Amino acid sequence: MCDKAAIHQNHAINQNRGRSGMAGRGEQNGNVGKGRGWIRILLLLPFLGVLWVPFYNSVEPTFFSVPFFYWYQMLWIIICAVVVWIVYRADG
Repeated sequence: MCDKAAIHQNHAINQNRGRSGMAGRGEQNGNVGKGRGWIRILLLLPFLGVLWVPFYNSVEPTFFSVPFFYWYQMLWIIICAVVVWIVYRADG
């Protein structure tokens, strides 16, 4: 027969193992939200860059015969990836 206390203890140990694997990088070091939180403001750049459609709703200038409307948005995909990488590295 199994002892209820032993079952409870094993359950508690397994729960703690699961929590430690889910902790974020900042939580493990105890520095969540300290110091460079302002860098997250950079994440607004891609949002603001494509928010106002009349700004880039035009055909000219073309880039390798691709209208401005399309290549401007594609450029923001690359910019967004770079900005997210910068924020990730700074928060690390």
